[in-house]
Formats: sequence, structure tokens, C-alpha cells
Amino acid sequence: MAVGAGTEIFGQVVQKRLRHSSQSLAVQSNLHPKTMHRALVAAGLIDRGTTDRIAGLETCDAVAGEALVGKILRGVPVRALPKTMNATRGQVIMLMENGFLKTIFPAGSVSSRPLISVDRHDVEDFLHRLEEQAVTVSAPSAGFVTIPRAAEASRRLSADIVRLLVDQRLKAVEQIAGTKGYLSILVDPDEIKRCLPVEEVILAPSKTEVAPILGVTPYALDAMMDDEVAPPLIRGIKDTGRGRATTRIDQSEILRFKREYVTLGELKQLSGRHHTFVQNQLDQAGVSPVRDPKKLKVFLYRRPEAELVFS
Repeated sequence: MAVGAGTEIFGQVVQKRLRHSSQSLAVQSNLHPKTMHRALVAAGLIDRGTTDRIAGLETCDAVAGEALVGKILRGVPVRALPKTMNATRGQVIMLMENGFLKTIFPAGSVSSRPLISVDRHDVEDFLHRLEEQAVTVSAPSAGFVTIPRAAEASRRLSADIVRLLVDQRLKAVEQIAGTKGYLSILVDPDEIKRCLPVEEVILAPSKTEVAPILGVTPYALDAMMDDEVAPPLIRGIKDTGRGRATTRIDQSEILRFKREYVTLGELKQLSGRHHTFVQNQLDQAGVSPVRDPKKLKVFLYRRPEAELVFS
């Protein structure tokens, strides 16, 4: 029974609470009883068959229940994580997809907004693990960039770079004085290449991770994968094994795509010329985008034809 300390039962005063009900935890935490009840069910602390109905008799271990309440009260809503962590929404999704951050409850087990969150202690611990390795500088050393920029420059995955940081495998990490959060961490793409050969990558990257590797926006990647109008230019595979269903793209498919296609942005970098000049040269050589750039949301060319123009 959910009996609080100080309550007299059968002539004896209860010295310590041993059980909690949804109602007693709701009163203690100032949460709605139904929200508290659903949280206990989602956490497996009370019978899973009573999700939407409180019978009043369900109880849980007091210590476990209060620990869960602590996590909920410290919870940072997923929608608030980008601002809290100094990261973009896509970067937060990448961190969650790869297990660096986990919601208090498994994906899909709760629908109440106050419960779709990450324990603030977990967020702070993750950021601390990154920041404690960094040397504070007034200005970044030559070549040092943020994790997303390093992913683009090294052609590696942001998730793998984060894993290098978490495992303390990088020797050169910087942080500009006065900055904080995910995007404040600066790394050296050259060191990443040395520490992370391409063949070490095991898990196929998600769409969020692949977009910067290909040098396109997530919207352009979606358009390239769309098979409703024409055959997709790059194919993904569904992954439901890590909780949240996501689309991943195999490394061999990424390499095939990069062998066959090149973006206007990459051609600009390769030639060192303005994109208008690059486009004019391609037009004069009769090299056209593989599909309508307005629909594809990127200027994409067949690599052999385009590179021949600037060879």
C-alpha cells in the first residue's frame, strides 16, 4: 500500500514510505495524476495493462518511483534540446539516433509532451564529456572547425567524430573562450581522417548524417531518394532496430553516388572559381544537371562529364 511516513496503522506509526501510487507521486511532484500514471506504466514500474485507467491500487517501489520523478522534473523537452545544447535540430536527432542521448522513456511509449524529454543530467554529462577534453583558446587554430564542418571536410560521419570524442581518442580539441555546447567544440579534420579510416564505419549512417557528406541539404537528399516521379538517385534502407524508425544509407551506396554524381558546390571547391563561372563553363560544354534543379533542390551533374570540363 502507498502509505506515507508518519501515518498510523494498527497503532504503529510508519517510519519510512515503502510504496508510492500515481496519486502520491503526483502530489509530491506537482504533476497531473494521469501523467504520473502513464509515466509509471511506461517505465515498467506498475502493470502495463493499466495505461489509461487508474484503479487506485497500483503501487511501485518508493525509491524507484521517486528516482523516476527526479528524471521527469529535470527533463528537457526534445524540442528544446537544440537551444539548450547549442545545436541544430538535425544534430540533436543524429545524437539521439546514435544513442548519445536517450529520452527518459522509450520512443513511442508515451505521448504526453512533459514526458517526451531527456534528463538534464544526461545532457550536461554528455556536453561535459566533450568540453572537458577541449583546450580553451581565444581564436581557433588553423584548420580547426565545428563537428559538422569537420564531418564535411573529412568526409566522415558526425556520429563517428562524436564517438572519437566520447572515447577520448582525439588529441587536438579546442573551444573558444566564452562559448559552450555542441557547436562550441572545434576539431581538426586531418586528425579525424587519421583516427577514423573509412573502413572502420560499421553502422550505415542516417539521412541526417549523409546529407553533409554528400554536400546537400536534407531536403535535397529527400528529393534524390524520392521514387514517385523517377528512379531514386540514391537508395536507403529502413532501420527500426534502435527504437526510432529511421532511414539509413549503406556506405557502398554513398560511394557509388559520389562516383557517379557531383554537386555544383563541390565543383566550385574543386575549381576554386565562383559558382556562376562553373555553371557557364558546364553550359558551354553541354553538360546539364541530371534533373531539374528546382525539383531536386540542388544542381547535380554526372561526375565524369563535369570533371572533364575542369580537368
